[in-house]
Amino acid sequence: MPKGRLYDLAPTISSWFEDRIPYSYSFDEISTLLEQKRTEWKIPTYIHAGRFLQFLLANTPLKELTIQSVGQRKQSDIVRYIWRLSNPFLLGTTLKRRTYCSHFSAMVLHGLTNQIPQTFILTVQQRPIGPTGELTQNAIDRAFSGKQRESQIGYRAFGVRYVMLEGTFASKEDVEDIKIESSRIPLAVSSIERTLIDIVVRPSYSGGIFQILEAYKAARGRLDTSRMYTIFRRLSFTYPYQQPIGFMLSKAGYLDHEIQPFLETISPFNFYLAYGLVEKVFIPKWKLYIPRGFE
Repeated sequence: MPKGRLYDLAPTISSWFEDRIPYSYSFDEISTLLEQKRTEWKIPTYIHAGRFLQFLLANTPLKELTIQSVGQRKQSDIVRYIWRLSNPFLLGTTLKRRTYCSHFSAMVLHGLTNQIPQTFILTVQQRPIGPTGELTQNAIDRAFSGKQRESQIGYRAFGVRYVMLEGTFASKEDVEDIKIESSRIPLAVSSIERTLIDIVVRPSYSGGIFQILEAYKAARGRLDTSRMYTIFRRLSFTYPYQQPIGFMLSKAGYLDHEIQPFLETISPFNFYLAYGLVEKVFIPKWKLYIPRGFE
């Protein structure tokens, strides 16, 4: 194929990418695109994916971006090829398959906080696991006496840090696609109901209990607590998170009938609102230890 033919194709190829902006692509996705469009664009078989990619980088707005692994559990750096992509949320959801914005990132996207994120929290869906053993009060006390275990997998790009969490497979009730400004690609984010569950389960990824309470207050009028309870039951947590969730709903001013399903299912165990509480107060109604001063 004469050199001029590739250059003649540049407007057609650019138009294809423009219809899908902004987005990021892996090398495999660029290779698949070449094979899918080879006949339509009349590209001979001797033009391989590497040569095609180099042409795109040299003659179109496609840019190469290296996302550096910065977590304590070292991973390989991720290389992506981005087309007019500058939104850190969108970039984050393309780093791994079945990834969506969660916890503090979801709080931001749902307008549940006015804080500007320094770290972007993403959840990568994993296969469900079976029961982890019988729960005892001693096991709960021991687990929550120290610091919450945190993800060791992180990346950095666009000047921000991404933390990758592992989560169970999500249903349509858990994750929704939202539109963001200047993008034709929807952004996957946990629903308000799933978000308000997740931030109680992992408070260190959610700005802490005061930020969590503000998120619960901000969700009033938008949160369907019946749907939230249905999602909660389906997730089958080992720990009795219905107690801190119900407490937060109560403290945020939700109505009794909205709180009732969580109150009716309180476990036999005393539980904790946060990890590593030094000075704590016990709330008998919810069988829950909370930090002193948060009553």
